[in-house]
Amino acid sequence: MPQLLLSLFARGSAFFVPSAAIDRPAPVQRCRQPVASFGNSVRPDPRDDDIQTSHTTIDPDHVDHEREFILNVLSTTATKRDARAYLARYQPQSRKKQARRIAKRYEQVERSSAADIEKHNGWRLKQTGVNLGSLYTPSKAMLESPVFTHQELPEEMIPEEEVVQPLHVALVKIRAVELWDAATLYGVSLTLGQLVRLGLSIAVVVDCDEEAVPDAPEKLTKEWRDKANDQADRIVESLRRTTPQGAVRINDALTISEFEQEVPSKVDVRGGVDVEYPNLLLPLLQGGKIPVIPPIAFTKGDFKVNRVRPDDVMLALTREFSGIRNVANRKDIPLSRDDSPLAEIPSIMPATFVKRGMPVTMIPNPNLEPWRPPQPGESTFDLSDPRIDFPRLLNLIEDSFGRKLDVEHYLNRIKNKLAGVIIAGEYEGGAILTWEYPPDDIGPNGERIPRPPVPYLDKFAVLKRSQGSGGVADVVFKAMVRTCFPDGVVWRSRRDNPVNKWYFERSTGTLKLDAWDGSKWTMFWTTEDVERDEGLWKDYQKR
Repeated sequence: MPQLLLSLFARGSAFFVPSAAIDRPAPVQRCRQPVASFGNSVRPDPRDDDIQTSHTTIDPDHVDHEREFILNVLSTTATKRDARAYLARYQPQSRKKQARRIAKRYEQVERSSAADIEKHNGWRLKQTGVNLGSLYTPSKAMLESPVFTHQELPEEMIPEEEVVQPLHVALVKIRAVELWDAATLYGVSLTLGQLVRLGLSIAVVVDCDEEAVPDAPEKLTKEWRDKANDQADRIVESLRRTTPQGAVRINDALTISEFEQEVPSKVDVRGGVDVEYPNLLLPLLQGGKIPVIPPIAFTKGDFKVNRVRPDDVMLALTREFSGIRNVANRKDIPLSRDDSPLAEIPSIMPATFVKRGMPVTMIPNPNLEPWRPPQPGESTFDLSDPRIDFPRLLNLIEDSFGRKLDVEHYLNRIKNKLAGVIIAGEYEGGAILTWEYPPDDIGPNGERIPRPPVPYLDKFAVLKRSQGSGGVADVVFKAMVRTCFPDGVVWRSRRDNPVNKWYFERSTGTLKLDAWDGSKWTMFWTTEDVERDEGLWKDYQKR
């Protein structure tokens, strides 16, 4: 089954910018000097429609892409978190396992048939006249010599033709490419080409929609279709210059069903678009070519061409390459469990997909149930909600923090305070947000005046294998501040937490609480001008 490795997005202007503007230079004299040669260097043939910009510095047809790529890799500095995550994957195997394997090998030799050894020695004596005895028998010292292996040695060698290598796929959505100049498009293509050389298979989705996209896709027009195909061809031509196998535009792999959700639901489910012909994509990905896919799909019945959302195309490709089947198009949903037929539907249904590189689940769905404080006497949902896989959520928290969670104490602490839960991907990252109640105000007559609750980030966790790369933390954080709590949220972190630098870069403000209460905590918030609201500012500090 192919593995979905990551998703990249370009929105608005360029997200990769080359170090210099690119164009065909005027003829210059070149010194003949020895230059290191690399086997996979890409030097496309010159064409008449070479890139033209207002600058004249570099000719893309005369750039040694692989040499530039190696220099960029050598100049990259990894963070300590990345280094720890990398080294954690290559822990040496325990000495006990190695000792057991050596003992097993030695025991196999000891158990060799004495009769067979004697028979072989007799035959050798008859043929050569020399009795070598056990000279060629494997010695104990040889058997106990250390062998460096990363994983356990298999008992039997697997034939090479039976080994199936996973296909690592990256989904890239390029938005508003018609606004990009040639230099920007070339820089993006160069980066994608370097990823292909690292063994990554890439599929590109073209997004030519306007910034404000209506709920329903607009009708397909000849002008829009020509625009989408022209921009796709422009990307293909740019990728041809920078990737080993080039790229090709694919218009016929997607279909769209006319299935409509007849039962009202509080869960936002999207996904009428489906990859009907994966054989048009997989051979290209396996061969190193990049399929460039415009947001165009055909109806299954009459093969009518339809304009679809680029995000729905990304969702269809995500399902295809990660093995998630399209539940909406199933015709054989079993109803044998008449007490709860929905139990047979996979857990992909209760998810609000917000494309920021991977599927994001926000519970409850803020589009239908805005996250608001509970009214007096109103109870909130808890982590036993069927939409939440609590064992996986618990594993995410314990893996991220590196210690066990006192589940009973934690559930009691957030009881009737839970505001919502955000889950990224297959529980690769997540956040638990609560409503925290500051102390009541005291009125002029001594009466207590309750203060409104404060939205608080209680838990923010990312699996160790996903930390420092892939943008999982950013996916969760953006969903929190843009969709769930656009007016602001507050949280605190220990002063020695290495993640504080990351928090500092994304928060609106910070405050070291030791100056106020002597604790070793730092407070962060995303609320604008919170200092001007004296009451809210005091509520934040009291939290």
